Amino acid sequence: MSNRNSQKSQFPAWLARHPHERFVRIPRSMRKSPAWMSLGKNAIRLYFECMEWTYDAENRKIEKASEKLYPRDKWPDNPDIRAEDFFLNSAKVIASGIFKDDTTLRRAIKELVKYGFIVCIVQGKTGRKDLKAVYRMSDKWKNITQGEITGSEKPP
Repeated sequence: MSNRNSQKSQFPAWLARHPHERFVRIPRSMRKSPAWMSLGKNAIRLYFECMEWTYDAENRKIEKASEKLYPRDKWPDNPDIRAEDFFLNSAKVIASGIFKDDTTLRRAIKELVKYGFIVCIVQGKTGRKDLKAVYRMSDKWKNITQGEITGSEKPP
């Protein structure tokens, strides 16, 4: 007799390399939104990584607290920093293998902010390793209309 839950958590062979991989969930309303349809491929790739970093930050174990990895561990008394916030800097992204250069990364970040998928909480400083940018996932994409994207409608 097999466990029903273990079968449900497995991916079909064509969908994943390993049967128990983590996955990213994209709701249909997001995928069909004007904001999502306007994102370039690099911004989409970065968004998937941001989702993973958010999950890691929210579910990190206390014994794995790290000022280098999680903003809330670096600034535990800052009320603006939440559990789901994540660092987003070129060194981290380039090390993860998503992009090879800063220009592509900056363009992708700019797109994600413009279309309301992420929001900057703390501005980073170029050349200062002690002050990395902190971002958070955002739902502002829900309010972006096709008119705002094409320029035929001014945002409020």
